Amino acid sequence: MTTGISNKETIHLQGADGTAFEVDPSTLPSESIIIMGNGGPYITTAKEMADEIPERGPLVQPCGRCAKGPPKGGPAFARCGKCGQTGYCSRECQVAHWKEHKGICKQRAASMAVLAEQREAARLKGERFCTPLTLQTWYRNNGAAVEYAAFHVLEVYKGVAASLLTTHIAVFTLTVDKTTPEDARLVRLVDFGPAPFAEFADMVRLPEGSRAMARKARQSGQMALYFMDMKESLHLIEFHQPPSSEPYTSGKKTPHPHWRLNVTVKLNGGLSTSGE
Repeated sequence: MTTGISNKETIHLQGADGTAFEVDPSTLPSESIIIMGNGGPYITTAKEMADEIPERGPLVQPCGRCAKGPPKGGPAFARCGKCGQTGYCSRECQVAHWKEHKGICKQRAASMAVLAEQREAARLKGERFCTPLTLQTWYRNNGAAVEYAAFHVLEVYKGVAASLLTTHIAVFTLTVDKTTPEDARLVRLVDFGPAPFAEFADMVRLPEGSRAMARKARQSGQMALYFMDMKESLHLIEFHQPPSSEPYTSGKKTPHPHWRLNVTVKLNGGLSTSGE
């Protein structure tokens, strides 16, 4: 929770009954952000927050085979005509990747067909409709903060060998808006943390195609991310290349003592992570 202040006053934070603290604005830097955690108030600034989680534009999908990204400022890569999700930088990459892509492509295409039917049925009945694509849009629009969260959750700062990259998945519990569930701007973060991959995959009944992709991604050093809204039965798995752990393993940086609060404020506090 963030609180703006204009004069010296006692501030009571909603949701934390009996908790209050007194601040003197004259002692605070400009654009101060006051966050209430279990250990008491944590005071930072918008600049410090931006330095800790640098602003970036929405994530751009790389080529599904070679992982090359599109030119900066250029159009996104054309996507597979069957599943409509995996993008390719060239026809050659798409053809070369087909044998590996075929299984997950079939799974995705079937899921998209079911979603289309469900959306139309909901429209005809005048009912609201929820789709995991909303979670995907939220993730891509908030890539910087999600990356920062997963980097810490999976302890990548310890170095790949000592991290949880190959054994765990970063799980983000979200909630979509009740009135407009397809509006990614209104998605809220509820909780996040690591989970042992094998046990979690069994719990959510992750399809074999997704498990195979996850094994390959984790073996190549990517972070496995899982987004879900259990109330709406929305589930999404993604894979994300982590930033280098070198600044941490070399001793140049240490994990921020309030990194979890930084994530929550960045994602739920209205502080942009997508530059929009």
